[in-house]
Amino acid sequence: MKSAAFNLAFKVHRNEIPFAEGLLKSVESGAQEDFIVALNSLAGETKYNINKLEQLIDEARHGITDKPKEKKVDLAALEEELNQLRSKRNEYKENIRTYQSQIATLAPSILPGVNSFLLFLVGIVFVILFLLLGMGIISVFVLIITLSGAGYFLFQDMTLLKKQKEEIQRKKERYSAEIEKITAIVNDLEPKIAEKEQYLDQIRASMPPTEEDAAPRMPSMD
Repeated sequence: MKSAAFNLAFKVHRNEIPFAEGLLKSVESGAQEDFIVALNSLAGETKYNINKLEQLIDEARHGITDKPKEKKVDLAALEEELNQLRSKRNEYKENIRTYQSQIATLAPSILPGVNSFLLFLVGIVFVILFLLLGMGIISVFVLIITLSGAGYFLFQDMTLLKKQKEEIQRKKERYSAEIEKITAIVNDLEPKIAEKEQYLDQIRASMPPTEEDAAPRMPSMD
């Protein structure tokens, strides 16, 4: 038993096996006291108190049985989480493109002066007609009405154009604010996605190859 205890102590001293494992193996052989004596001898000092042998054995047993179990990584769940993050990012980017497209299409729907010009042309035709008929007073009256109507329509068009421009500006500011907000969310997602991708790559690299990956590939006949 002394020989077995010395061999175990020598392995512990050389760090070939941990102290707890060597002690418990010596207990199985009934050589725990010889193991402690041999280990102290190899260390050249009283490293382990033989009077506390039972305590050392209990600690060794608890140290082995209480080892935390290695947490199993759910690769499918991680991949699903990464896909969800990518999907969110793509959705946000699509929203940004939608807002940008809406901003690009914003433009006034009215062209000022068109109605005024048409009215002016019609009025001039009547003015000329009345002049040819020798109705000068009526021609002047029609000309005044034409110019007044054309001016009124032009004023209406300019007022409406101003309102449309103000509404367009408000929409641009609102859409730009939404783009800025969504861009900040995307920028926050990017490092998270990169971190998940790197973590998944590390897990895949540490996993043993599957039978399909390990199988030799047949050379191509092309």
